[in-house]
Amino acid sequence: MMASQKLTNCSVAAIVLVTAAYLSTPHSSTIARLAFGAFCLAIHSFCFLAKASIMRFRPLIILLTLFATGCSLPRVIVLNDPLDARQHNDLGVAYEARGENDLALREYERAADLDGQWDRPLVNLGNVLAGQQDWKKAAGSYREALGRNPANAEAMNNLAWVLLRQGELEQARIWAERAVEACPDNPAFLDTLAEVKGGGT
Repeated sequence: MMASQKLTNCSVAAIVLVTAAYLSTPHSSTIARLAFGAFCLAIHSFCFLAKASIMRFRPLIILLTLFATGCSLPRVIVLNDPLDARQHNDLGVAYEARGENDLALREYERAADLDGQWDRPLVNLGNVLAGQQDWKKAAGSYREALGRNPANAEAMNNLAWVLLRQGELEQARIWAERAVEACPDNPAFLDTLAEVKGGGT
């Protein structure tokens, strides 16, 4: 093998090795890409001055140089949520008022996830689900709200109401009575209890 051919092969092998090292490292620095590009250009120039026959390798070297100096590797970007739990809940209320229930559900769920102690978004979530006649999920949401705040009379009343819709009269009566005990002057709670005692008729 001619010396010039050996030089060419070694140069290409060096570029391949450096390329592999470059790709295996999570570079985000422009300096790293520029350094790699400079290396490729230096090898190219050195081989040319040595009169090595690298015509068939020039496209590869040029491509690698352009990639190194002008492109960056794909990487995942995680965006921070600028809204807190209450802002997500308020956004859900706005969506619900406009009849955009799917978006409202998403915002209530997000609010509930962001603040694991706050029961309000779970009540709101249950209300939307009840409006969609998804009684089982609505009941689950109200129960979860009561798990966070056992004194939430609205969650008790609404749970009683959806249990009544599922035909669970005994459980509905228990929760309706608890709601009235907590807020005896609330007319909505009194209506729910009367409806439960009437068997939902």
